[in-house]
Amino acid sequence: MKEIGPVHHKGEKQNDPSRRTRRAQPPKQPRFGREKEWFLQLPRSGRYSTLFRTALLVVPFFLTAILLLPRRIPWEESQNKALAQRDAGFATDVQFVRSQPGRVICEDLLVCFEAGKPYVFDAFNVDQLVKTGTLPESQVLQLLASHQFSGIQISFHSNEPVTAAPRDRFSANFMRQLLTAYRPVLRTFDSVMFLPN
Repeated sequence: MKEIGPVHHKGEKQNDPSRRTRRAQPPKQPRFGREKEWFLQLPRSGRYSTLFRTALLVVPFFLTAILLLPRRIPWEESQNKALAQRDAGFATDVQFVRSQPGRVICEDLLVCFEAGKPYVFDAFNVDQLVKTGTLPESQVLQLLASHQFSGIQISFHSNEPVTAAPRDRFSANFMRQLLTAYRPVLRTFDSVMFLPN
């Protein structure tokens, strides 16, 4: 039997090195993880880039809202229930301050405004002046000791005890002098009213 050698086409050289290297290479296998490469190319593709970026920015906010919703709903309900009490307390505060003759300190400036009282003492600014050393605290304490104000309104939460502890707008010295020279006479939802001893 006669052995048949490799078949050559017309014009093809028998010892063509490029043909040998092509035959020696294994066939190409499909790349693993092509889906991953497609996903990474998605943000760069013109058609989907805006949609992808929008989803990437918006979805985390919705997820955060969904996670916080179980805690937020009971808090909102309690705030809505307290709203009527807060409104009634504010009306009582205004009526009480309006009934006091002379000057009154209101930590909540809206109470004095609604009561028609003059703007004579801004608790935040006085506290800042004392803290920066611009205003001696002894001058402020002297106003309390000499009963220069016919009443004082200070914001306290309904379950918070009235003590001489420092507050956001009042120092510990102020609170001590207040409790020495004045007495609490009325407590509403968010406030305590003081009158001179």
